[in-house]
Amino acid sequence: MPIRTRWVFFPYRSRWYFHRRHHPSVASSVSVGPHDVFEHPCYPCISGDDLFICDRDDDFIQKMDKEHPEFQYITHVGTNGAGDDQFNEPSGICCDGDYIFVADRMNSRIVKRDKDNLEYVSKFGSLGSGDAQFYYPEGICSDGTYLYIADSTNHRIKKHLISDSSYVAKIGTQGLGDDQFNYPRGICYYDGHIFIADRNNDRIQKRLASDLSYVAKIGTQGSGDDQFWQPEGICADSLGNIYITDHSNNRIVKRLASDLSYVAKIGSGGSGDDQFSYPHGICFSNPYLYVADGDNHRIVKRLASDLSYVDKTGAATEGVNANGRTWVTIFSRQIASTSYFQGITLTKVGSWAGTAKYRILCGSTKIYPEEFEGTINNGVYQEFYRPLLCPNNRTFKVQFRSTSVSDVGPSQTMNLNRLSIANYGSFL
Repeated sequence: MPIRTRWVFFPYRSRWYFHRRHHPSVASSVSVGPHDVFEHPCYPCISGDDLFICDRDDDFIQKMDKEHPEFQYITHVGTNGAGDDQFNEPSGICCDGDYIFVADRMNSRIVKRDKDNLEYVSKFGSLGSGDAQFYYPEGICSDGTYLYIADSTNHRIKKHLISDSSYVAKIGTQGLGDDQFNYPRGICYYDGHIFIADRNNDRIQKRLASDLSYVAKIGTQGSGDDQFWQPEGICADSLGNIYITDHSNNRIVKRLASDLSYVAKIGSGGSGDDQFSYPHGICFSNPYLYVADGDNHRIVKRLASDLSYVDKTGAATEGVNANGRTWVTIFSRQIASTSYFQGITLTKVGSWAGTAKYRILCGSTKIYPEEFEGTINNGVYQEFYRPLLCPNNRTFKVQFRSTSVSDVGPSQTMNLNRLSIANYGSFL
């Protein structure tokens, strides 16, 4: 079966970076991560001007500037695994003070990281059903003193102290009762209560945060105003409203926090500005909502007041034509001032059924390499450290093509998702 090609090249503008190999005395080597491409954005959270996003399928946490017109990339952390700087399907995230807390789903743990630089601080939890254990935790929120965690496959809600991560309380077994859940996902705190997206029960639960006791619920399966189909994410604004990502109905629903009554909704299946494809998490930062539109591989920004569209960032996994006859531009950016490049490392994840070439141009002039050809394996694709010079007001481009003329159309697959650059130049 034909498979598509996706190449992504990620710059970070107007900064200088240094590669460890050539600058061993420099402590910070920056690997420029996913700038505007997500494999599966799951849950966002906001602290100040910073937007944090869990990319569940690519196992990283990304930090972006929510105030920047293009949601400018800041930094990221994570690869697949169980180490301190690794994740296995990070699915929930919340911001509290100087830290972010990540529900590291398949590792069945909660990870605490510094929100400024994403450095590891601590973690707690292991796989199981004990008080200090989790079974695929999903949503997480904070009231400033406690963490509230949707321990999804244990079908329960847990409460832990932020200060020392110690267990405080839990509620829930699997079922339809008032104190039961069926794979709870999103969770948020507002005005002494927690609100839970009880996914497979197709409903929203409201509970007292103090003792986790039941208050109210709304929802049955369907597409009506008081119905849901696998709700995933939930957040609250400062005016007494809650917002729900109604996952399989491909819509956002607004309700009153006080009595859970219906206010408004927006969305249908698709990739348009007022459409979604299985949205996951949602967060609020006055006056906007930020929605992780999972299968559209994007973050969507909307006005909370009327749910109207504002902006989006992200790209789907669409491919370029990988035929062996034409060069395809996979990255293009105008140079703002004369720029020197002392090294580039391209790292990919994916599979490749042959060999490939790429070239780098400044304007119409090839600057290096003339062409590179070789079998592409997982990990490092190509490194070179020959200095590059590109004068100002020229366009810096990277082009790619397959080596085989028999490759017609998007018949290969490649996910290029990291770029490290030493002495990165200045782009407009």
